[in-house]
Amino acid sequence: MRYKIQVRHVTGILVGAASGKFVYDEMDLLARYLKMKGIYSDTDGLRFFGGLLALAVFGVVCFLFSKYGKNGLGNYLLLSVVVSLAVVIALVFLSGFAIQVPAVQKAVREMTEQQGLLISGILYIIFVVLIFIFVFSFRFLVKSKVNYIQYITSEVRQIEKNGFGRQIKVKYQDELAELSLGINNMSLALKEKQDREKEQEEQKNRLIADISHDLRTPLTSIIGYTELMKEDGFSDKEKCGQYLEVIDRRLGNMKTMVDQLFEYTRLTQSDYHLNLQPVKLNKLLDYINFEYGSILKNMDFKWVMEVEFQDTVILADEERFMRAMGNLLDNAKKYSRPQTEIRLDGRKRKDFVQIELSNELEDPDKIDTTCIFERFYKGNQARLSEEGTGLGLPIVKKIIELHGGTIGVKTLDRRIVFTVEMPLYKKESAR
Repeated sequence: MRYKIQVRHVTGILVGAASGKFVYDEMDLLARYLKMKGIYSDTDGLRFFGGLLALAVFGVVCFLFSKYGKNGLGNYLLLSVVVSLAVVIALVFLSGFAIQVPAVQKAVREMTEQQGLLISGILYIIFVVLIFIFVFSFRFLVKSKVNYIQYITSEVRQIEKNGFGRQIKVKYQDELAELSLGINNMSLALKEKQDREKEQEEQKNRLIADISHDLRTPLTSIIGYTELMKEDGFSDKEKCGQYLEVIDRRLGNMKTMVDQLFEYTRLTQSDYHLNLQPVKLNKLLDYINFEYGSILKNMDFKWVMEVEFQDTVILADEERFMRAMGNLLDNAKKYSRPQTEIRLDGRKRKDFVQIELSNELEDPDKIDTTCIFERFYKGNQARLSEEGTGLGLPIVKKIIELHGGTIGVKTLDRRIVFTVEMPLYKKESAR
């Protein structure tokens, strides 16, 4: 595994070395003092102990800096201070070496004796220069960080001006990098939220337009027949009965549409939850076989149900699941060719059950399987048709998805096949 040296490691080494050197020098001074006073003569042993203590301090400091890596910016600033001080100290040591040259010492001594005030001024100037060197070194070292902070500020202003979704270039591996990543994640999340809200707003507008379109037809028909009843009066009971029959049928269509719209809206709400309970799937399918099988047979359809599992348990909201299967069967009944086979097959897989419902279509070319689960889709029928609301299959899809299942559709020859897959109930997963 490749080990990457970071700022905190360099800082730890420099601070550790300086600390160790300080400890060793202090122990050396202590040994000299004790020897001078005659208290302790074994100075070599004390210096050896000082060396061990210095190594220990060096190791501890390096370990602490390498362990607490989250404070990368603080470590970098500390490193800048250490390096700046090192530059100043190095200049001081170089000056000290220069002063030890005999010619320089003689010149300094003569100048001090003759021009003491001037020397004092020079010393102050040197002190100021050292401070300037320290500040310049520190400023040079932190310049990249300051520039990056200014870059982040500029990018945040661009995000504020142009909208979310803009990304900041991530540099380094410290708190500034974490800040940049946080801003990027926030920008993307808010962009997705804005897009989602925009899409929901567009869907709401389309839904309102579709509802208005589909409700206008029966309302127009009801108003028209009501006007005819007003004109003709109730003298012609036969016509009046026909008008009332049409009005009643139109009102029934409107009620069905409003009921399905209410159900679909409720299912798509984020706070809607199913009442999931362990249910035997065979029990539900037997009920479907009894109720719908009888209806379909009376309508001259050939009803076939073949199930390859027994005592299979799924986690389901019984009422909602039966509603979904009922919508699928109503769809099959409505769009099947007369006197053809409507078939339901059930199979058990490893972790799920598969239910297939198929029927023969009069005109398969009218069905676009890629759009069949969209709201208000009615094949290639005119929207004025009153044969359906276009919400039955979207309701089925939403119910199945709320159960954690999936539904798909395909056409095979002249048949349309709906495939529902539901996860098996597992006691350990429900705990």
